[in-house]
Amino acid sequence: METQDKLLASIPACPPGLNYLWDIYTQIRQRVAPSMGVGLIPFADFDAWQRFTGRTLADYEFVALDAIDRQYVLAKCDDVESRVIRDE
Repeated sequence: METQDKLLASIPACPPGLNYLWDIYTQIRQRVAPSMGVGLIPFADFDAWQRFTGRTLADYEFVALDAIDRQYVLAKCDDVESRVIRDE
């Protein structure tokens, strides 16, 4: 528990003005269907979110959300060998 607290304390705060991206990410991520493991949010889910909300993501917003999701997946993987995503 102490290790987790230290890890959480080391995470930098979201830069001002970008909280909305985190809100979008959590809206989409929480609707991803559970599977055998953790995987990236499918592109279709981003599309569905845009159609549902009537909001179109700018290119930079999609790139940022994709980067957040890649880090989330990497953090959820226990074993380096089981990672779905590898740094290129």
